[in-house]
Amino acid sequence: MAAVKEIGDGLCEEFAELVLSQILQHYPEAERDIGLGYTDDWWIRALDESGCDTGSALAFEADIDRLRTEGAPIPADITDAELSLLIGSATHVWLRWNGLHFDATAPDGSEHFLLMPFFRDQIAGYRADTSNIFA
Repeated sequence: MAAVKEIGDGLCEEFAELVLSQILQHYPEAERDIGLGYTDDWWIRALDESGCDTGSALAFEADIDRLRTEGAPIPADITDAELSLLIGSATHVWLRWNGLHFDATAPDGSEHFLLMPFFRDQIAGYRADTSNIFA
Protein backbone atom coordinates (compact mmCIF):
# COMPACT_ATOMS: atom_id res chain seq x y z
CA MET A 1 0.00 0.00 0.00
CA ALA A 2 1.20 3.47 -0.86
CA ALA A 3 1.85 6.20 1.69
CA VAL A 4 -0.83 8.84 2.27
CA LYS A 5 1.17 11.49 0.38
CA GLU A 6 1.57 9.16 -2.62
CA ILE A 7 -2.17 8.49 -2.67
CA GLY A 8 -2.83 12.23 -2.76
CA ASP A 9 -0.27 12.62 -5.56
CA GLY A 10 -2.14 10.72 -8.25
CA LEU A 11 -3.40 7.50 -6.68
CA CYS A 12 -6.54 8.90 -5.04
CA GLU A 13 -8.99 7.45 -7.57
CA GLU A 14 -7.50 3.97 -7.36
CA PHE A 15 -7.43 4.19 -3.57
CA ALA A 16 -11.04 5.41 -3.29
CA GLU A 17 -12.28 2.74 -5.70
CA LEU A 18 -10.37 0.02 -3.83
CA VAL A 19 -11.75 1.10 -0.46
CA LEU A 20 -15.27 1.36 -1.90
CA SER A 21 -15.05 -2.11 -3.44
CA GLN A 22 -13.81 -3.56 -0.15
CA ILE A 23 -16.66 -1.96 1.76
CA LEU A 24 -19.26 -3.16 -0.74
CA GLN A 25 -17.77 -6.66 -0.79
CA HIS A 26 -18.44 -6.98 2.94
CA TYR A 27 -21.48 -4.69 3.17
CA PRO A 28 -23.32 -4.76 -0.18
CA GLU A 29 -26.31 -3.00 1.36
CA ALA A 30 -24.15 0.10 1.83
CA GLU A 31 -24.24 0.77 -1.93
CA ARG A 32 -27.22 3.12 -1.57
CA ASP A 33 -25.49 5.19 1.13
CA ILE A 34 -21.89 5.47 -0.03
CA GLY A 35 -20.33 6.87 -3.16
CA LEU A 36 -17.38 8.60 -4.68
CA GLY A 37 -16.85 12.36 -4.73
CA TYR A 38 -15.00 14.00 -7.59
CA THR A 39 -13.59 17.52 -7.75
CA ASP A 40 -14.96 17.85 -11.27
CA ASP A 41 -18.50 17.52 -9.88
CA TRP A 42 -18.00 21.16 -8.81
CA TRP A 43 -16.51 22.40 -12.09
CA ILE A 44 -18.42 25.23 -13.78
CA ARG A 45 -21.06 23.72 -16.05
CA ALA A 46 -20.76 24.47 -19.78
CA LEU A 47 -23.93 26.09 -21.11
CA ASP A 48 -25.13 26.31 -24.69
CA GLU A 49 -26.24 29.59 -26.32
CA SER A 50 -29.71 29.28 -24.77
CA GLY A 51 -28.28 28.81 -21.27
CA CYS A 52 -28.99 25.07 -21.03
CA ASP A 53 -26.48 22.72 -19.44
CA THR A 54 -24.58 20.86 -22.18
CA GLY A 55 -23.72 17.96 -19.89
CA SER A 56 -20.06 18.93 -19.80
CA ALA A 57 -18.02 21.30 -17.68
CA LEU A 58 -15.27 23.87 -17.98
CA ALA A 59 -12.23 21.82 -17.03
CA PHE A 60 -10.31 22.84 -13.95
CA GLU A 61 -12.57 25.72 -12.88
CA ALA A 62 -14.59 25.16 -9.71
CA ASP A 63 -17.97 26.84 -9.36
CA ILE A 64 -17.29 29.02 -6.31
CA ASP A 65 -20.79 30.55 -6.36
CA ARG A 66 -22.29 27.05 -6.13
CA LEU A 67 -19.90 26.07 -3.35
CA ARG A 68 -20.79 29.26 -1.45
CA THR A 69 -24.53 28.56 -1.92
CA GLU A 70 -24.00 25.05 -0.55
CA GLY A 71 -22.34 26.49 2.56
CA ALA A 72 -18.79 25.45 1.70
CA PRO A 73 -16.02 26.83 3.92
CA ILE A 74 -14.66 29.32 1.36
CA PRO A 75 -11.40 31.01 2.39
CA ALA A 76 -11.94 34.77 2.56
CA ASP A 77 -8.35 35.69 1.74
CA ILE A 78 -8.28 34.14 -1.75
CA THR A 79 -10.18 35.66 -4.66
CA ASP A 80 -12.96 33.63 -6.24
CA ALA A 81 -11.04 33.48 -9.54
CA GLU A 82 -7.90 32.17 -7.83
CA LEU A 83 -9.86 29.72 -5.70
CA SER A 84 -11.80 28.48 -8.73
CA LEU A 85 -8.59 27.50 -10.47
CA LEU A 86 -6.96 26.18 -7.30
CA ILE A 87 -9.83 23.85 -6.37
CA GLY A 88 -10.60 22.98 -9.97
CA SER A 89 -7.04 22.00 -10.76
CA ALA A 90 -6.59 20.01 -7.55
CA THR A 91 -8.36 17.03 -9.10
CA HIS A 92 -9.24 14.55 -6.40
CA VAL A 93 -11.47 11.56 -5.70
CA TRP A 94 -12.80 10.57 -2.27
CA LEU A 95 -15.57 8.64 -0.54
CA ARG A 96 -18.83 10.25 0.57
CA TRP A 97 -20.87 8.60 3.31
CA ASN A 98 -23.39 9.85 5.83
CA GLY A 99 -22.69 13.51 5.05
CA LEU A 100 -18.94 13.12 5.51
CA HIS A 101 -16.02 13.06 3.08
CA PHE A 102 -13.23 10.48 3.44
CA ASP A 103 -9.87 9.96 1.75
CA ALA A 104 -6.41 8.77 2.79
CA THR A 105 -5.82 12.13 4.49
CA ALA A 106 -9.20 12.13 6.26
CA PRO A 107 -9.86 8.58 7.50
CA ASP A 108 -12.23 9.92 10.17
CA GLY A 109 -14.15 12.02 7.67
CA SER A 110 -14.56 15.75 7.17
CA GLU A 111 -17.77 17.77 7.13
CA HIS A 112 -16.89 19.20 3.71
CA PHE A 113 -14.42 18.05 1.09
CA LEU A 114 -12.61 21.40 1.33
CA LEU A 115 -11.87 20.59 4.99
CA MET A 116 -10.00 17.38 4.13
CA PRO A 117 -6.24 17.78 4.66
CA PHE A 118 -5.70 17.22 0.92
CA PHE A 119 -7.52 20.47 0.09
CA ARG A 120 -6.36 22.33 3.21
CA ASP A 121 -2.77 21.58 2.13
CA GLN A 122 -3.47 22.81 -1.42
CA ILE A 123 -4.87 26.06 -0.04
CA ALA A 124 -2.02 26.46 2.48
CA GLY A 125 0.54 25.84 -0.29
CA TYR A 126 -1.12 28.47 -2.45
CA ARG A 127 -1.02 30.98 0.40
CA ALA A 128 2.67 30.25 1.02
CA ASP A 129 3.51 30.63 -2.68
CA THR A 130 1.65 33.92 -3.04
CA SER A 131 3.10 35.36 0.17
CA ASN A 132 6.60 34.76 -1.21
CA ILE A 133 6.03 36.53 -4.53
CA PHE A 134 7.25 39.90 -3.25
CA ALA A 135 9.73 38.59 -0.68
